[in-house]
Amino acid sequence: MRNKFWLPVLTVVGALVLAGCTQVEKVFYTVAFDTNGGNEIASVEVAKGRSITQTIADPVIDDAHIFMGWFEDNETFLNEFVLAHDVVTQDMTLYAKWRILQSYPTEIGMYTMEAYSNKILWVQDGVTSGYAFEVTLFKLVGDTYDTEGTVYPGTFEILVGSQILWTPDVAPTGGTYKASVATYLGATLLSTVEVEGLLFKGAGLLTNPYLVNEAVDLYGITKAQTAIGSGKFYILTADITIETVYLEAVGTEFQGDFNGASHIITVTTGNTSIFEKLGIVGTIHDLTIAGTLTTGTTAGIAGLVTVNAGTIQNVINQIAVTSTAGTVGDATTKDISGAAGIAGNNETTGTISNCSNEATIKAKVGGGGIVGQNKGVIEDCRNAGTMGAGNAVESSKSLSAYSYMGGIAGFNEGTIRRSETTSTGKLLAQRYTTSTPTDTSNNRVIGGIAGYNMTGAIIEQSFFSGIRCMGDQYVGGIAGINAGAISNSYSAGLYYTTPLVRSYIGARLNVGGIAGLLEAGGTITNCFNTANIYSFTSGDSPFGIASEATNCVSITDNLDPRSTGTQTYGNTITDTLVAPSGSGNVMVPSTSMSGTELDYVLAD
Repeated sequence: MRNKFWLPVLTVVGALVLAGCTQVEKVFYTVAFDTNGGNEIASVEVAKGRSITQTIADPVIDDAHIFMGWFEDNETFLNEFVLAHDVVTQDMTLYAKWRILQSYPTEIGMYTMEAYSNKILWVQDGVTSGYAFEVTLFKLVGDTYDTEGTVYPGTFEILVGSQILWTPDVAPTGGTYKASVATYLGATLLSTVEVEGLLFKGAGLLTNPYLVNEAVDLYGITKAQTAIGSGKFYILTADITIETVYLEAVGTEFQGDFNGASHIITVTTGNTSIFEKLGIVGTIHDLTIAGTLTTGTTAGIAGLVTVNAGTIQNVINQIAVTSTAGTVGDATTKDISGAAGIAGNNETTGTISNCSNEATIKAKVGGGGIVGQNKGVIEDCRNAGTMGAGNAVESSKSLSAYSYMGGIAGFNEGTIRRSETTSTGKLLAQRYTTSTPTDTSNNRVIGGIAGYNMTGAIIEQSFFSGIRCMGDQYVGGIAGINAGAISNSYSAGLYYTTPLVRSYIGARLNVGGIAGLLEAGGTITNCFNTANIYSFTSGDSPFGIASEATNCVSITDNLDPRSTGTQTYGNTITDTLVAPSGSGNVMVPSTSMSGTELDYVLAD
């Protein structure tokens, strides 16, 4: 019997629900059409948030006018409204744009469908093969055009829509010009028309470089699938905004000279570097880059270049770069991961100088403020950005995992000299868990200059004086692990009385003022440390320099002693620093400090 009542019960409930609903009245907007001299087109009513579904016939005037579409703005015609796709959100008027066919040139402008264009495009009716054109260019010098123009021989092509494309035989010197276009039929002059403000983009020569002033120009050298730009010169003439896509950039190699001229390239969205590879003869210089890059798969992602085999100078990175590729703590995954401000990989022929990072760089393996993996030369570079987590308070922790991370380079197999992590520069990677650190389950190998200074690698005349350098294991002011040579370098802290802002180099295990771990063959010579060095684990004592050194100086105790307490982490057991073994080393009390200066002179 119950089955007989099941359907009626559902019906009643449904009726009750429907009875409680409130019907929402639709909102409609009026769309009017201004044909700018064409036949009249009636307005239509369109539901809010919907496109125009009514059939709207194209307006007509006469045979001399070609309808170019509907636009939201009159006269300027910058915002086209596509009837079948764009939605209506208010009462509005759409304006017809016309191409007016005349027997003389109209709509004269630069051809913008290709990079570094020196071609002129215009509209002109009735042109046949019997026509000829004479183009005279007047260069803008200062605020005025020169009065003696230059005639540029060239060829013309008739395109669809009565468009004429004129190409000069020889590219003019890059710059802004006034053009005078004369039309001839045989020997008869039919008309002369002038237009100002045409930007010609050069020929790629040292004396006449290509001018890069919009995205299409930059894409011409970052998306071309070949080795490009060899012997060519490029100069950025305006700040531009671009997108980077790995599949469009992979395989490209820039071999020219790119002069940023102190302008800015901003990446709005991207998953790869601006340049894929800079070739051996390639140069990029005097540039600022900004924006955001993120990847989970691209190896060696960096703000500027993925691979550098050439020369990079005077580049400021403000691009936040994040990579989740690789396995934290596993150095064997370094070739499929990494992130950096300037170059993902600096090859043996690569030189990077006078560059700086001011952004946040995050990588599971191989994060570097300047370079992820360095096999070449890095000199006079600076990291003032954040490596790893964004926390800057002593009691905070990193919820993500980072390893083999350095203020200048994640992995160093080459030479780093006269470089620094300073000012706002910080490396933050400590997890503050209660587990004992292991080789692959913690944030390890963190250094103020290099995460891992490998066998045969050199770090010299470099220093750390940033806000903080911290991790779980193998942390050093210069290198987390050192198997190479570190010389004439130092770590120095910024000293405060409050624990919340004081500067230090810290880890749960294996921490030192210069290196956290010294591997066989690694040397540390003529270095000093005056930074606070903290170990967060009972039974582990921090090194003032490292386990072994030669002719080095460090303090015996921290200038900012940490209070001991009941916290499991965040407090050190002792502020006493361990002296290195080796010859010529000196430890002095913190009372020898005056401000941030060490009142001690190394023997000659």
